[in-house]
Amino acid sequence: DDDTIGTADDGGFDHWMPPDTLPARAPLSYQQSGLWLLERLSSTSIAYNSQNVIRIRGAFDPERLRRAAARLAQRHEILRTTFHDDTRGDGDGEPYQIVHDQIVHADAPGMFSYRELDAPPSDATLTALIETEIARVFDLARLPLLRFALFKLAPEDFLLIQVEQHYVDDGWSMNLLLRELLAFYEADADDALPPPAAQYREYALWQRS
Repeated sequence: DDDTIGTADDGGFDHWMPPDTLPARAPLSYQQSGLWLLERLSSTSIAYNSQNVIRIRGAFDPERLRRAAARLAQRHEILRTTFHDDTRGDGDGEPYQIVHDQIVHADAPGMFSYRELDAPPSDATLTALIETEIARVFDLARLPLLRFALFKLAPEDFLLIQVEQHYVDDGWSMNLLLRELLAFYEADADDALPPPAAQYREYALWQRS
């Protein structure tokens, strides 16, 4: 059945299992397992945070960007995934990942934040804003593991800071996520993009099979 059998050759990967049969709890991929071991050595490190800082000038709609970010998270399971082991306290358990229906736990900060500054900031203030956002440590067991912080600096002048834990993307997919975020922002619609060929959970299961 072409809908349920996928391949990982030529750098591509299609659906390997019917989506409704995927287990809620899945193993980590080999790449994620390597990160897990490194993360256990320094759970307060930001070494595995990646970031983009984008200056936006012109008419811009923060609420529309919030909707675009929510649609991006709905599109990609990995943006709604947390990482655990059976004995979180001592780290001796087998690590696994869980995909959640919603991006935000009730007690966790949101994926998107927006703030209007009272006055145009100095270069030092801008640097401090960026460093503060980048320095916020992610908890792998709680959502979100990707954050968008939007600041209005002055009329038609915005700063967008995107920070994510390396578990959810790499350098190539970071650029892809930004392109998809822009597509959702421009269309402001759920169907702005076709469904992805597969989800990362499927890839991890395929690797471990």
